[in-house]
Amino acid sequence: MTRIFTPRTFTKCGAEKSCKWTLRKTRWGLDLVSPKSFNAYYCSGGCSFPIIKDANPSNHAAIQSLVHAMRLGPNIPAPCCVPSETKPLTLLYFDEHNSLVLKNYPNMIVEKCACR
Repeated sequence: MTRIFTPRTFTKCGAEKSCKWTLRKTRWGLDLVSPKSFNAYYCSGGCSFPIIKDANPSNHAAIQSLVHAMRLGPNIPAPCCVPSETKPLTLLYFDEHNSLVLKNYPNMIVEKCACR
């Protein structure tokens, strides 16, 4: 049996999507001083076969996309567009004791996305 693959039209995997958050109070009741807002971004787009090099796929994702496209394994999904690089977000806030705190939260802002 010969299988012919036709690349589907899809939005390439990328971190171009905005996800802005306005911060006032945390759910723990901490009063935030800075930042008042930030853009976390998120990954969106397709990772269908054939995965383009610009999507920075892992070797696993490349094989998974092929297995998915050829339907070689039952219920094998296409790889997903996920964060591959992130950066931290630093918050300045007053804690429950009214002390000023500067805290770094890792992996809060998407820098790059890849197919995984």
